[in-house]
Amino acid sequence: MSAKGKIDFSATTTHTGASALSTKMRIDVKEDPTEIRRSLEKALHDVASNDPPKSEQFYDEFASTVESMEQAIFAEIAQQEHYASSLLRSIELTIPVPGEHSPQLETDFRQAAQAQVHNSKLLSVKAKEVAQALLDVSRLADTKISTDITFEKTVQERLLFEPWAQSSFTKLVVLFSDVFEALRDLKEAASASGKAGVWVAPDSFERKTTKYWVPEENLPELLMTCASEAPFLVYGKTGRLSRAEDIPLDDLWKNLSSKISSIYFDSPSLALYKERIKRREGAQLLRARWYGEKPPKPDQPVFLELKTHHESWIFAKSVKERVAILERDMNAFLYSMDSVMSEGYAESLVLAATPKLKGEKLAKAIDLLIRSHTLVVRHKLRPCVRSTYDRLAFQSSKSNSLRLTLDRKVVVSDERGCKQGEQWYVPFEPYESKPDGSDRRTIPFAVFEIKLGEGQESTALNECIDNGTILDAAKFSKFLTGAATFNTVNHLPYWADHPAFQTFFYQASALSSSKLSSLRDVPYNNDGEISLTASCSSNTVGSRRDRNDRKSSKKVLPFLPQRVRGNAFVAPKKAVRIEPKTYFANERTFIQWVSAALFLVTTSAILLEAENGEGYAKLTATTLLIFALIIAIYAVGLYYFRLWLLTNARPYGYISHFGPFVLTGAAIAGTWVILRQIRLVEFQEEIERSVEEAKSKAFVQADPGVCMEHDISSFSPLEFEPSDALMDLQRNQLLVPSLSEIYGFPLPEWNSEGVLEIPNVSSSIVAQVELADFEAITLVDDDTLYAVSEIDITTLEQSAQMYSFERGDFGRFEVTGQWKLETPEPEGMAMITEGKSSSLLVSGQIGEGPLSAFVKRFEVPEPNGMFNDILNSTPTLEASRNRNERLLDSDMEDPKIGAMTYFEGVLYVLHRKAKVVRAWDMESGTFRAEWALPGVPDSKGKQWQGLAFQRIERPGRATSIERSTAYNPKNNLRRRRVQTIDKDQEEREIEDNVGGNDEEEEVDTSVLVLHLTHDTPAAIWSIVVKEGDVKGSIEYPPCADVFR
Repeated sequence: MSAKGKIDFSATTTHTGASALSTKMRIDVKEDPTEIRRSLEKALHDVASNDPPKSEQFYDEFASTVESMEQAIFAEIAQQEHYASSLLRSIELTIPVPGEHSPQLETDFRQAAQAQVHNSKLLSVKAKEVAQALLDVSRLADTKISTDITFEKTVQERLLFEPWAQSSFTKLVVLFSDVFEALRDLKEAASASGKAGVWVAPDSFERKTTKYWVPEENLPELLMTCASEAPFLVYGKTGRLSRAEDIPLDDLWKNLSSKISSIYFDSPSLALYKERIKRREGAQLLRARWYGEKPPKPDQPVFLELKTHHESWIFAKSVKERVAILERDMNAFLYSMDSVMSEGYAESLVLAATPKLKGEKLAKAIDLLIRSHTLVVRHKLRPCVRSTYDRLAFQSSKSNSLRLTLDRKVVVSDERGCKQGEQWYVPFEPYESKPDGSDRRTIPFAVFEIKLGEGQESTALNECIDNGTILDAAKFSKFLTGAATFNTVNHLPYWADHPAFQTFFYQASALSSSKLSSLRDVPYNNDGEISLTASCSSNTVGSRRDRNDRKSSKKVLPFLPQRVRGNAFVAPKKAVRIEPKTYFANERTFIQWVSAALFLVTTSAILLEAENGEGYAKLTATTLLIFALIIAIYAVGLYYFRLWLLTNARPYGYISHFGPFVLTGAAIAGTWVILRQIRLVEFQEEIERSVEEAKSKAFVQADPGVCMEHDISSFSPLEFEPSDALMDLQRNQLLVPSLSEIYGFPLPEWNSEGVLEIPNVSSSIVAQVELADFEAITLVDDDTLYAVSEIDITTLEQSAQMYSFERGDFGRFEVTGQWKLETPEPEGMAMITEGKSSSLLVSGQIGEGPLSAFVKRFEVPEPNGMFNDILNSTPTLEASRNRNERLLDSDMEDPKIGAMTYFEGVLYVLHRKAKVVRAWDMESGTFRAEWALPGVPDSKGKQWQGLAFQRIERPGRATSIERSTAYNPKNNLRRRRVQTIDKDQEEREIEDNVGGNDEEEEVDTSVLVLHLTHDTPAAIWSIVVKEGDVKGSIEYPPCADVFR
C-alpha cells in the first residue's frame, strides 16, 4: 500500500528541559483514519472490478496496512513510555531540600506532564479510529469479494491483542500516576510534609459522591485523566508503582485492581429497596463486603457497611459507616433471636475481628454493630443481591478529600437462595467461568465514582463529562439494579429506560415457555413480592412482564402519564421532595369538599323539617342529598388518590380535569334548586350571616390575661403531640408529655400592671425515655413523677407501661422504675387521696361503644430500679379494683377518656370523643357537673388530650378599671346553662347581673386557671375561668365561650 494511507505517529519531542517538553511534545497526524478507509476502499474497488477478482492482492495489501499500523502504534506507545520515564526521573532529581525549589520549575514540569497526557489520549483515540476504519473496510470486503477468509472475523480477533487492547496503555497510565505524584511531592517539599504513609480505610465517610457510566472503549482516556488527578491507591503499597518489582505492569486490571464482593440485605417485602428508590429521608442500606478472589475464611473479617441517606433540608450529610466482624459470626449476626444485641456481645464480635480497637473508635464500632443488628431484626433482613467487580482506586494516602474509583466487570447475582442455619451466602463460583443467566447479570458499563470533599473540584474530570468520555449516572446503585432484576417490584430505577439495560429488566419475551411456567411457582409473601427465602436449587426469577402488558396497564391507568415498563413504573431520575405542608394542603382540600357536601345535607334537612316538607320540598331535599353523596364520594376518592401519589413520590397525576366539571355542575344544579325552593332573599342572607358569625366565634381566641396560648413555634408539628397536662408548682411550670419526652412550660404570672401573662421563657425537657409514647403523667409528691406509656420500648410493641421518675439535678427527672400494666390503650392518669391513703387511677379502653371505657385503681408502687432490662422481664402492676364503668358511660355513645386530673376533692374526667369534661365528687362518689370543651382552629375535633387546674393568688386588691382587663363573669350580659345533677334540681339557669361602676369593690383573692393541651394541631392554652354554683362546674370567659 502507498505511503498515502499511512499515519505518521512520530512526535517532534525533546526532553532537554521541562519547558521544551511542554511546548514541543505533540502528535503529528498527516493522514486521518478517513484517508486510510478511502485508500483501502479504492484498492478493494480496483480488485473487485477485475474478472476474476484478485482477492489475494487485496488481502496482502490489507494485511500489510494492519501490520504497519500496529508497528506504528507500538512504536509510539514505547516512545511515550520513554518520555514519561525521563520526565519522572527529571522531576525526582529536581526535588530539593525543603524551601529551595523554584515555583516556575514546578510549573514547567506540570505543563510537560499535561502535554504528555494529552498526546497519549490522542494516541488512544486515533488507535480506536483506525481500528474502526479497518473494521468498516473488512465488512465491505466480505460483501465485495469472496475468499476462504472472513475479513471481519480476522480483524475482530486481531483487535483483541496489543496494541489495540487496553492493556497496551497499562504501563503508560502507571507512569502518569507516578509523574503527577512526583509533582505533588515537589510542591510539598517546601513544607516538608513528609513521605506518604500506608493508606488505611476510614470507618465513616462524608463526601459528595457522583456516579458515571464509562463505555469500555473510553477506559484508556479516563484512566490517564484519573492518574493525573490522583495516584493509584493499592492497599499496603507505597512508593513508585512503575518501579515496584512485585507488580507486573503488563495488565493493569489483573495486577493493580482488587476484586470486591458485596452482599446486600433486604426484607422479604423489599422494605429497604422501596425506601432507597424513593430516596426518602433516613433510608438505609446494609451490606457485607469482602476483598479478594475467594470468599472469606471463618477467621477472616467481613466488613458490615451501613449507608444512611439524608435530605439536604435537614442539614445533615449522607454517611457510610463500617465495622468488621469475623465470617464465622455472620450467621449469628443475621439469625440471632435476640431483638436487641447486648453491648457486651457486640464488643466481643468487634474485638474478635479488630482486636486493636480502643476507646472512642471501639465505642462507635459497637454502636454501629448494634444499630445494624436492630435493622436486621426490625425488617427481618436476609441476603438479597450480590455484586462482584474489579476496582481501581485513585487517592492520595495523605488525604481523603478526593477519591476516584473505577469498577469494571460489574456482576450482580441473586442471593435469595440462602436458608437459616446454612451458609449465609450462596456458594462461591468464579464469575469469569459462568455466563449471564437467570441468576446473574453483567452491567453493560464500567462504573466510575468521583468522591469529593467539601469545596473540592476537578477541571480535568469536568472535561471528561463535557466531551462524553463518561456518562451521567446520578444515584446509580448496584443494589437497586440487582434487586429490581431478581424480584418483582412496582418501581424500577430510572436507568431502566436506558437501552443498554433492556436485557436487565425486560426479558420476559426471551424466556422459554418452561421458564415462564416456572415463574408461577415462585413463592410470594402476603405483600405480593417474591419471597427472599426461595430454595438454593431454584433457578426461577421474577422477571418483568412482556411488553404487551404495557397496553393493558395504560388502559387501567390512563390518567397516570408516567413511564411504565411492564407492570412496573420507572422511578424519576430526580427524587420528588414532598414537604409536610403538601399533605396538610391535601387534607384542607378534602375538608373543603366535605364542607360543601355538609352544606347540601344541612339544607336538605331544613327542607325536610319545614311545614311543607312534602311534595316538591321532599323531592328537592332528596336531590340535594344525592348531590352531597356525589361530592363526598369524590372528595374521599380524590383525597386517598393524591395521598397515594404523595406517599409514592409520584411527580404526575395530581390534576383532575373531569371532577371539577361534574362537581361544578352539581353545585350549580343544587344552587338552582335551593333558590327555586327558598325564595326569600332575607332568609338566605340571614343564613350567610349566621355562618360567618359561627366561623368567627366557634373557636377559642387569644385575649391577654384571659385566654393565653403558649408559644410552641419552636416545635415541629410532626414531632410535638401534647398528650396531658400537669402542674409542677415546685418549679412553677406546666409539665406536658409528647411522645418520648416530657417538657416544662412556664406558668402564667402577674405582671406589673396586674394582668396575667405567660413569661417569655423557653420550654425545656424535664424527662425522657427513648422510643416511649407517654400518654399521661401525675406527681405523687414534689419530687416523684409517674408516667404511663403505650409502647414497650424493649419490644417496640403496643403495651401499657408505667414509669416512675425521681427529680434529680437541675430539676430533671430520672427513671427509677418500670412496670407493665394490664390496661389496654391507657390515656389518662390521676393521683387521688382517700383518707390517709393515696392511689393512682388509670383509664383504659376496650373497643368502642357506651361501655368501652374503664378506670382501674392502683396502689402507688415503690420504685423497683428496673428500666429497659432485657435480661429480666418487667414486673406487672396489678390493679386493686375498678371504678363503676356505668357511671362513667352515662348517656354517652363513646366515652373514650383522654385525660384525668384531681383538683380540690373533685376528679375531672375528659372524654375526648364526646368533647366534654365530667366532674366527680370523690368524697360522696357522685357526678356533679358536665361542661363542654372549646374548639381549636384547623382541628378535626376530639383532640383534647390533657387538662389541669391552677389557683393563682392575686397580688392585691384591684379597682374596677383593673378588673376590666381581667375576666369577671358578673359583667357578662348573656345567659349560660350548666348541666348539673343536684338534690333540688337537674338543670339550673344562671343569669349574670349587669354590674360595674368606678368605685373600688372587693374582688376574689385568687383566680382559677384551666390549662388545656390539644393533640392535632398541637396547642397549649391557659384560660381564666369562673367557678360555677355547683361544685365541679366552671364558666368560660367570652374568648373561650363554647355556648355561643
